[in-house]
Amino acid sequence: MDRDESKSSERATIRAVRQLYREPDILRHFGDPDRHGGRGCEWELELARSYVRAGGHILVVGCGGGEESLAFAEAGCTVTGVDIVPEFIEGARRHAVAKGLAERTRFELVEGFEWPVADGSCDGVSMLRNFLSYLPSRAMRHAVFTECVRVLAPGGAALIECGDRTHPGRLQPPPSWEPDRPDDPMLLAEWGLSDEPGVTARPHHPCKGDANARTLVPTYDGDPREVWAEVGACGLRVVRVYLEEDAAARNPTFTMVAFRD
Repeated sequence: MDRDESKSSERATIRAVRQLYREPDILRHFGDPDRHGGRGCEWELELARSYVRAGGHILVVGCGGGEESLAFAEAGCTVTGVDIVPEFIEGARRHAVAKGLAERTRFELVEGFEWPVADGSCDGVSMLRNFLSYLPSRAMRHAVFTECVRVLAPGGAALIECGDRTHPGRLQPPPSWEPDRPDDPMLLAEWGLSDEPGVTARPHHPCKGDANARTLVPTYDGDPREVWAEVGACGLRVVRVYLEEDAAARNPTFTMVAFRD
């Protein structure tokens, strides 16, 4: 795929993901920073405490309505959140003001993988909440990992979460709330993703139990070894990989921690 085709594919994927997250029920769900009763970010906070300088600057990519970002700010960090959905950014700003965290947070709308922060200004980049699964092409992941190298200070950490296609739980039958939706190979071909390993394109809905998905979204489930190689090729050093411990998990993910030396 040449550069123009790659950019076209990237724009198509971003449009699809934005359309998905602007569906009313998704917007309500992910736009609510209190949807877990204030107890939804323990894992993210544990990772930050373990790998990011205390009180440092964290960039949250795909920040949604601000749940994760505001949790980091409440823990003493300075936070920049970016997202491609305008309603999320507007909501995150309102929530930050309401919670008295506006001075520690900044939320910005982006159109792709160039982030509005200075070179070497971040102690951590959070790409958790399964963010990598929405980067179906190797070119898109390369762009994101390269941008991580640009914005991270030496010793800064990238926290990366992705669906794991190697997990035995992938062999389990789908749960009753997930209708059978065949993949769309024509869409994959149209977007230049036919040769990308681990990529599917089907109506996708991240709100469990909702059977009314409409938006076709290309989704990437990675092999941890494959992602490790991609991260390393961009100049980040992987120091830890956390694998899903539940052998029967239906939607397993892995979490990777990589440093900029």
